[in-house]
Amino acid sequence: MRLAATLGGSAESWLHMQAQYDLAASEKALKQVIAKIQPLEAAEEAA
Repeated sequence: MRLAATLGGSAESWLHMQAQYDLAASEKALKQVIAKIQPLEAAEEAA
């Protein structure tokens, strides 16, 4: 809220920008780990 009051914009917009930055930083830091994860296959429905 201090950023919004000082620099303008809404608190929500500043929070959204911070969340985008945090997500991008996490994806960059964990890129190799995430690449090794094998996706789960969908379970077949019982007939």
